[in-house]
Amino acid sequence: MFQSKWEIGYAAKEALALRREVFVQEQGVAEDEEFSPIDAFAAHVYVWDEKGPIAAGRMYPGGGATLRIGRIAVAPAHRAEPFDELVLRILLDKAGQTPYTTIAATLSPEESPLYARFGFARQGKPPAQYIRGQMRATYAVPRDAIIWDSPCKHM
Repeated sequence: MFQSKWEIGYAAKEALALRREVFVQEQGVAEDEEFSPIDAFAAHVYVWDEKGPIAAGRMYPGGGATLRIGRIAVAPAHRAEPFDELVLRILLDKAGQTPYTTIAATLSPEESPLYARFGFARQGKPPAQYIRGQMRATYAVPRDAIIWDSPCKHM
């Protein structure tokens, strides 16, 4: 049985540690690229079970009426299960309780199908950009247009 919790900023030690394991140690992202001042005020969700960490993600104000989500990390032992989808659902549920009217994410082509199932669509501006050597583009969904009838493969 897994559990989840929310923490703000650097108090989210477990979520930040999982991101360090996945993105810095495993994928070779430079620590100063993975972590930014945003982490000091972002809301972080952390999912774990009795064996240890499973997944994490974050959300933060993106300017104006936009809330940004992302940095979803799944521990290697749990990648065969759709915990990325579970974390996205948790983030979107919490986003629906905020005053922000648009939810946005910067995604790679591999990530976009998951988000598209929830109604995210690619935004024309700014154009796609390379981040850490990978093409990424901004996708967004109005908070009131999130598609919830996408069946969660985890449940």
